[in-house]
Amino acid sequence: MILCRKMKKVMKQLIQITMFKKTIFISIIFLGLLFFAAEVEASHVCPSDGSGFVYNFTIEGPDNNEQFSCTSIPVHVDLDINHCFNLPQASYTAYYEGTEFSSGSFSNCNGCLDSDVYFDVPQSLVQSKGQGSKTIQVNINTDDSCGTQSFSESVNVNVNCDVEPNVCTDDAELISTTLPSTFTLEPGEVYSFDVELKNEGNVRWWHGSAYLFDQSTSLSINSTAPACALNLDYGHVCPSIGTGDHGEWSFNLTAPTTPGAYSFNMRMVHRGGWRYLFDDLSVCDSDGPESNVFF
Repeated sequence: MILCRKMKKVMKQLIQITMFKKTIFISIIFLGLLFFAAEVEASHVCPSDGSGFVYNFTIEGPDNNEQFSCTSIPVHVDLDINHCFNLPQASYTAYYEGTEFSSGSFSNCNGCLDSDVYFDVPQSLVQSKGQGSKTIQVNINTDDSCGTQSFSESVNVNVNCDVEPNVCTDDAELISTTLPSTFTLEPGEVYSFDVELKNEGNVRWWHGSAYLFDQSTSLSINSTAPACALNLDYGHVCPSIGTGDHGEWSFNLTAPTTPGAYSFNMRMVHRGGWRYLFDDLSVCDSDGPESNVFF
């Protein structure tokens, strides 16, 4: 998984200023263009020693000397560059106890290299190297308009096959709802209701594409809250919902035009192929469920 982070906040702020302070927006953009032009000119001055620009490269996870069982080990690498106008490129190669197990490239985000990559030391490789202190090493090669550079970082982990692996648990508790268990509507009538759920699992509902509050029936509904996701036919998770936290949604339910008795129910669902993450966004299971799981 590769994440581009920078520029988004700036874009959001400019849109807000456009809506509420048009005069200020014009002056900010004008000054921003002047600043942008000056920085472009300065950024093409390469370091005198012939090296490329300075990159920040860290292994964000696992922690040094963190303990694992004989399962796959999740790795999180962060790389960014402090100049954004040279279209930098970068690739990585990862080793576990000297054996290569992953390689790939970092992505550009509007010309700035500011990326995270996630990959796993395969369980088969972990088991083949046995127990004890093991080394994960990541080598980085960068290339920008000033030249190429190489970096290397490593972290030690302790592997103990007697330790139980992390167990990822999705669970939800219904706190309240204004939807009665039985009620009667006229054909085409709209009924509004609210729902509040609590995350009772040990993992975060971390992304609206990974987790959603959905119906397993097929009646017509549309969401009216939260404001970040209106007029959807399910409850969108935004922002993320940590363990013990609550999520609230509001919906309009439209009765079918054909009279009859209908069932309606909604549950949280973890979509297949989306990983489990703990509250600190460390990986519990990088693969996640193979297919949609309702809970």
